[in-house]
Amino acid sequence: MEHLNTRTLIDALPAAADMATADYVRLLHPDDAIGKVNFLIADRKDRAECKISEIATAPFYATCATERTSFVSLNRFHGHREDMRLAALNAMFVDLDADLAPTGLVADPAAWRAKVTEICETAGLPMPSLLNATGRGLAAIWLIRPLPPHVRARWRAAIHGLITLFRSAGADKSCSDTARVFRLPGSINPKSGRVVRVIGGTLLRYDYDALEDATYTALGRPTRRQLQERKLRHVKKARRRVTGSGLTPAARFQQILNDLDKLCVFWGGQVPQGRRNTFLHLYATCLTHLREPGDIATAIDRMAAVVTPGLPATEVRSIIRNAEDRAARPRTANPLDDGRYHYSGAQVAQLLDITDDEARSLSLQQVYSTKERRRRKTERERERRAAAGAVPRAEYLAANAISREMPWKVQGMSRATWYRKGKPVISAASTASSAFFQ
Repeated sequence: MEHLNTRTLIDALPAAADMATADYVRLLHPDDAIGKVNFLIADRKDRAECKISEIATAPFYATCATERTSFVSLNRFHGHREDMRLAALNAMFVDLDADLAPTGLVADPAAWRAKVTEICETAGLPMPSLLNATGRGLAAIWLIRPLPPHVRARWRAAIHGLITLFRSAGADKSCSDTARVFRLPGSINPKSGRVVRVIGGTLLRYDYDALEDATYTALGRPTRRQLQERKLRHVKKARRRVTGSGLTPAARFQQILNDLDKLCVFWGGQVPQGRRNTFLHLYATCLTHLREPGDIATAIDRMAAVVTPGLPATEVRSIIRNAEDRAARPRTANPLDDGRYHYSGAQVAQLLDITDDEARSLSLQQVYSTKERRRRKTERERERRAAAGAVPRAEYLAANAISREMPWKVQGMSRATWYRKGKPVISAASTASSAFFQ
C-alpha cells in the first residue's frame, strides 16, 4: 500500500469550514490584486468607521479587527469604499437574510445550506467559493477573476439575476451594490451573539462570463453571446433593408439616377415648383455613390441649369458643398456606417410625391412605394411558380373537390367502398332522384 506523503499538502488551500480570518481575507484579496481593502468597524455605541488597508497588511488587520463588530469589502477600491473609486470587481454574492427566508430554513441551518446546494444544482450554477454563517443568515460568495470598473452595470445586472434565483432561500434584493461589505469571519454578530464563520465553499475563482451565462440560462434569459448574435442578425437585416434587392449601393443609385432622368422627361424637362431642392439633393446623393468628389460640383451645376432654372445660386452651392462633404467621408461596405446618404427607393418616391401609377407607367426601377414593391415581388413570385409548373389555386380546387363534395354520400355508400369500387361516376338521373328522396 502506498502511504500518503504529507509534504504534498504544504501548498494546499486551507479547508473551507472554520477558515481562519487571515486565510479568508488572503483568499478574498490575493497579494497580486489591484486596489485596497476596506474594513468597516463598529463600536458598542453603533458608530462605525471605515479603515482602508493595503493588500499586504489586510490579513493581519482583519485578525485584529475580529474583537469588534467588523465587515470587509468584497470588491477593492482606490481609497474609500465608493462606487466611483472602484478598482476591481472581485466577487458575485447573495445575502440570505433570516427575515426573508422561510421559517423552516432559519430554524434548521443544515436545511438552509442544503437549499443553497439544491438551487445551485437545479440552476446549473457552481457551488459558492465561500459560504458563510453570518450569525443570523448566510452569505454565498462566488469569487471571480477581477473585472475592470467599467463593466459594473453588466456585473450589477448579473447580481440581480442571482438574487432572483435565490429568492426562495431569503436573498436580500437590496444587497447588489459594488460597495457591499460582509461580516468578517471570526467576529461576533451582536444581534445574535454568534460567531461569524465559514461553513463551506469550493475556494475556487470562477470565470465571470461562464457564471453570468449560467445565471441567465437558469432564468430563461438570453446569454451575452446570444444577445450579440441577435444584434448581428438585426444589423444584417437592416443592411439588407438599406441595400434593397441585393444590389450594391452603386448599382442601386445608378437605377435611381435613371429613374430621376425618366421623371425629368415626364415633367417636360423641368422639375415642378416645390420639388426642385429635393430633386437636386437626390441627384447629388446619387453622384456621391457614382463619381469622385472632384467631379460632383460641375455635374450638379449643369443639371441645375437645365432642370431647376431659377433655383437660387446659394441653394445650389449649399447642395454642392453638402454632396462634396459626404463624398469625401470614409466609405465602408456597411451602409449603416458609410458617410454618404442611403435613401431607399420608397423614400425617394415619398420625397418627390411619385404615385405607384406613375411609377408603373414610367417603368421606374427603384422609385416607388413599399406597397408597390410588395406587389411587384408577389407578381415575380407568381411568375416564378408558374414557370416551375405550379397550378393556380382555382384550377387545383376544381380538380381536387372530392373531399368537399363527398360523392359517396350521394350514392349511399361509405368513403372506403366508393374508392374500392373505383370512384363510380354519378349520373344526372341518379343525382336528381337522390335529391328528391332526401
